This record gives sequence, C-alpha cells and structure tokens, in this order.
Amino acid sequence: FAEADLFTSNNDKLKMTAKEFVEFLKNLKEENRFRSRDNKELANFVEKLAENKLLYHLALESGLDKEEAIAKEIAQIKRNLILRTIYNREIVEKIDLSDEAAKKYYDEHIDQFSNKATRKIQQFVYSDEKKAKEYYKKVKKLMKKGNDEDIDKIVEETTIKPGKKGVLSYIYKNGIIPGLGKDEVYAEKVWKQNPKKLSKVFQDSKGNYLFFRILEDNPSKAEPFEDIIAKVKARMRKNISKEMFEDMAKRLTEKYNVEKYPERLIVKLEPKEYFDNAEVAQKGKRYDDAIYYYDQIVKLYPDSNDAYKALFMKAFLLSEELNRKEEAIEIFGKVLDFPEGELHDSAKYMIDELSGKETSIK
Repeated sequence: FAEADLFTSNNDKLKMTAKEFVEFLKNLKEENRFRSRDNKELANFVEKLAENKLLYHLALESGLDKEEAIAKEIAQIKRNLILRTIYNREIVEKIDLSDEAAKKYYDEHIDQFSNKATRKIQQFVYSDEKKAKEYYKKVKKLMKKGNDEDIDKIVEETTIKPGKKGVLSYIYKNGIIPGLGKDEVYAEKVWKQNPKKLSKVFQDSKGNYLFFRILEDNPSKAEPFEDIIAKVKARMRKNISKEMFEDMAKRLTEKYNVEKYPERLIVKLEPKEYFDNAEVAQKGKRYDDAIYYYDQIVKLYPDSNDAYKALFMKAFLLSEELNRKEEAIEIFGKVLDFPEGELHDSAKYMIDELSGKETSIK
C-alpha cells in the first residue's frame, strides 16, 4: 500500500505515492488535516492535490520563485515561522496550564478576576467652614433619627452643589471624585471613612468645605474560579508569556551587550502636525493610532495648552469609541489638573456621565 501511486506523471516531481501522501498530511496543521473516509471526498481531495502540484510546478518553471518580491516575501514568511516556533518552544510550551496551576494563579491575582470596589456617597458642600460645621451637626442628629427626607432638604436648600441631592455614585479607588476630578485627599477620605458614620469637615481640591456620608459600600467581588477556568488560563498564558519573554530578552541583551538608541529615529513634529495625524487616524477609525499622536503631544509638549487639548481628545476617544470608561475617567481627571480652561466644564460633564451621575451643561 505504501508504494502505491496516487497519481503518476512523466515528471518525477509530479508523482505521489500513498506513503508520500501520509507524510504530507502529517506536516499539515492539525486543523487542516483531511479526515473524511468518504470515497468521493477523498477522490476530490487527491484531485485538488494533483492540480496544486501542477500549478506549483508551472510557477517554478516560469521562475516565479526567483522574482525579487516573491523571494523577499518567502524570506519574511520563513523568518516569522522561525520566530513563532522559537517563541512557542521557549516560552508558551513551558507554561503550566493545568487546573491546579490555574487555581494558584487565580488566588494570587484575585484582583484581576474581581469587579472593582465602589462607593456611593452624599456630599454636603459649602463655601465657608463655619456654615459647613453648622450643618454638620444638624445632619449628624438627623442621621441618628434616620430622617433622610430632611437631610435631602439640607442638601438642596443650603449647599452649593445641590444637584442630585448631593449624591455621587461609582467612586472607585482611583483618586477621582465624579464632577470634581482628581482629588487624592477627598478620595482617600471616602475609602477610609466608616460607612456607618458621617465624615469630618474638610476642604476639597477647589477650596470648598464639605463633609459626606456613605450611602452604599460595594466591595470587590471575585468571579467563582469554576465558572472562569478558561478565562484564567488565557490570562495566565498572556501575562506569564509576556513576563518570560521580557526576562529572556533581558538575558539575551546582556549576553550580547546590545545597546539601543531609539531616540535617533525620533522626529519631533509641531503640535499641529500631531493633531492633523490624529484627525486622519480618527477618520480612518484607527483610534489607537490617534491616541498615540495625542500621547506624543503630551510627552513632547507637557503643561502646554496643546497637551491640555490632546488629553481631552484622548479621553474622549477612550470613552466614546473604545468603551474604556475607567481609563477615560482617569484621563478626564488629568485634564482638570490643568489651570482652568475652556475644556474644564466638558471634562467634568464627561466624568459625571461616565460615572453614572445625572449631567447638565450650563
């Protein structure tokens, strides 16, 4: 059987035996191997195989493999295959993806498989300290009585930020307060505050005097391991392979004493050119490219009005086109770190909207 011919020719290169056919199948990727036992399908497969051999032979006879463009592409394909093979052999195949290893990774990186903790608060904001302390005492008494209705009236009738009865939702551990922006002190107080007690009076980043109470405390909660084993293993493969590759690259760099000078290729453009490139990328829906150009403006022209605008545009793309809301909130917060400008109101609006707070622009 092994030496039986599948097809013959007066050219030895166009012949194939059953043994050669079996070897051919072995060299195919698992998903591409032919497995049908149906005689008709098998005959069609052999027919196609013979046709491909004829076509390939014609290409070689015409010298197509000698053409420069083809030769370069073949060399690139060969290089990519070698790189993929060495990467899989030295890194991917060495990662233990057993259920036991996955459970250990899950336990050690539980935050990666948990929703983010959030808190909802009700704030009482005043322009002067005396007034804040006066109403602090009143709210404290009303809390003991469980009189939420009168507490809401105090917010609406006496504070400088009465919108939505002073309620701020979806406060994460990221140093950002919805509607205010980056305020590490305020955010830290929110997360250190006993949920059952009223906070002390303090100043926010804008100089206002305020206090708050916790309305909801939603701790971080992990997805059950049994429900996400495949997800855990995929995350393991991605993160561990990245760490292993970086370690291997570092070792090889030291072994061969490699020095890198990427700055020699960097051409610093004017801000307008970066903005123009970003606009072209956005029109082509290449949003990551657009973000790269905005990042270059921020990196090369920090603290400028151009950086201010670039940060806003980056945050807008993250929220509206890439649905990366938490990142967007963080970047909008950085916009608010700049001196008061024409984009501040819009940035505050976006933070409120992304945080689930009712919004309005005056």
